[in-house]
Amino acid sequence: MSSIAGGVLNEIIGDFNLIPGGRSNKIIDISNPNDQYPKSAFCTILGGSNNTVTGNLQYTNIVGGSGNVIVNNDILNDRGYSSILGGASNEISGSFSTILGGENNTVLDSFSHVLGRNITVKKQGSLVLSDASTGVKNIDQENTMVLNFSGGLYITGYSAAPIVFDLNTLPTSSASVPIGGVYRNGAALHIRLS
Repeated sequence: MSSIAGGVLNEIIGDFNLIPGGRSNKIIDISNPNDQYPKSAFCTILGGSNNTVTGNLQYTNIVGGSGNVIVNNDILNDRGYSSILGGASNEISGSFSTILGGENNTVLDSFSHVLGRNITVKKQGSLVLSDASTGVKNIDQENTMVLNFSGGLYITGYSAAPIVFDLNTLPTSSASVPIGGVYRNGAALHIRLS
């Protein structure tokens, strides 16, 4: 049994799902044709407008925002456990992933987490934090942490001056830094591990 508690033009197809409010939000089950039970279950869209959860998804949530989508196009394999916490025009098609907000972000694989704008994560296991710049940031390496800030990256402590990573002053080779040191390769920061 599913429930729509309020709002307008909301729709649920599937069991044990909830839309408490908002406008034109949809949770649509696409069941395995060989299974008698719906696969989309325990999904919620808490508010906002034009948000959609569709496919064989379980324990999947959109908290708010507009035009956000969590989708599983594979009708034979269950996926889920992903969330979009707000923002606009964000999409997840992987499991165990999160978009914390922002705009025009896409997560195509599992175990990835994003906050920012215009980010596309193509492989699993990525954590991406980015600024509001308009260029698309394509992340196509597995198990990667990306900090993308055009104004610089500052690390500060209490009552201390910030540590600034200025790409123009960093060494361009790992040979010139100690283990644990930072160097650059093009526009990317690297840490020497051995």
